[in-house]
Amino acid sequence: MKITLLYLFSAAFILSGCSTKSPEKIETSRQIPAEFSRNGNAKLPEKWWQHFGDERLSGLIEDALQDNFTIKAAYSRMEQARQNAVKAGAGKLPEVNYSAQGSRSRSKAMNETAYSNQFSAGLQASYEIDLWKRIDASQKAAQKTFEASRQDLTAAKISLSADIAEVWYNLKAGLLEKQIIEKQVQTNLKSLETVRMQYRQGMANASDVHSQERLLEAAKGRLINAGKNVNLLENQLAVLLGREPKEFSADPEAEIPKLPALPEAGVPATLLQRRPDLISSLNSVRSADYSAAASIAQQYPSLTLTGSLSGADSDIEDVFDNWLGSIAAGLTGPLFDAGKREAEANRARAVLQERISSYRQNVITAVKDVEDALETEQRENEYFRSLQKQLEMAKKNTKSVKQQYINGQQGYIYLLNAIENQQELEISLVNSRLNLVKARIALCRALAGGWEKSS
Repeated sequence: MKITLLYLFSAAFILSGCSTKSPEKIETSRQIPAEFSRNGNAKLPEKWWQHFGDERLSGLIEDALQDNFTIKAAYSRMEQARQNAVKAGAGKLPEVNYSAQGSRSRSKAMNETAYSNQFSAGLQASYEIDLWKRIDASQKAAQKTFEASRQDLTAAKISLSADIAEVWYNLKAGLLEKQIIEKQVQTNLKSLETVRMQYRQGMANASDVHSQERLLEAAKGRLINAGKNVNLLENQLAVLLGREPKEFSADPEAEIPKLPALPEAGVPATLLQRRPDLISSLNSVRSADYSAAASIAQQYPSLTLTGSLSGADSDIEDVFDNWLGSIAAGLTGPLFDAGKREAEANRARAVLQERISSYRQNVITAVKDVEDALETEQRENEYFRSLQKQLEMAKKNTKSVKQQYINGQQGYIYLLNAIENQQELEISLVNSRLNLVKARIALCRALAGGWEKSS
């Protein structure tokens, strides 16, 4: 018996020197360019939304980070992952249990009643020697999952702050557009009154009146739509803040800020350490790597040490006066499982390869996000300047055509077209300025702001 146990222990410890799996290496250098197409010099603050200098926006985002239910759910998911890591690490330590029992029996014989008591207590301990580092790998997999969930929380905060900023400036642009349309309605109403008076005096025909009526009604329709959009945006903002829409009113000023200086984008390689979604994705790869190692180790024998101590007596105070102790070692391993463990190991390897591919895709997508934001801002800025010139020319054209109409040199339809063109350009200019701000928000989101410091 001693020889058999010695053989088992020796074989187990010799085999424990074997490696089950080497860590997976991930190559991304070929996927990342040396630099971005554009770069700025301004430093993003730790709270990136302060980049816009909007105190009201800063207050809303600070409130949302405390009250938003998506963020609270992310906190709960992180806590779940934390406890899973604690649970996985418990396997590295012995497990000790206790037991206690007491009984009282009654017997009757020859008209005599007898009572007897019996008490017992014991301790049981077990400990699995981690021969193949399966328990260690499982703990590390759970730890990496926790670290991924922590980064997911940071990513959720960045996403929420960017969503709020975008809705906020959509709302401000919507109010500005509504103000412009209200002025257009008043302008068109005055023009209609003028055309009707000219029609009564025989200076205009019925088609001129109908055309101006159509222009007025179109402006009223746009005003209705603008009011609807403002209300929907307020509802959306309320939900992002974790509030009920009917109990919330943003009431911002109807203005869109000018963009501050372009922030420093750094080099693409810094995104790997900067963006929480990429860090989370890499941690998911590491978790899958450790899980694959654990599943491979599951195919090998396990060695468990057990021990127990127990005592029993009719008097509870003397339970451990007479006691029995034992210690044992057990080596168990799969003999035939129809390929179940091997299939699980192969599945774990496939999960690992899937996450590696996803990580690589996330890396190139992150670089694309930054490049897209930089390109959008540059082209939108050019388009905005073009619209400014177009609007200036449209105003001059409207003034000129109006004078020609008064002098009888042009028909009313030409003046109508000039007015419509000017009014469309006024709205387009607002939308272009909004798109500039949204492109900057997208850039801050893609760069993960300055969050790598504050998180």
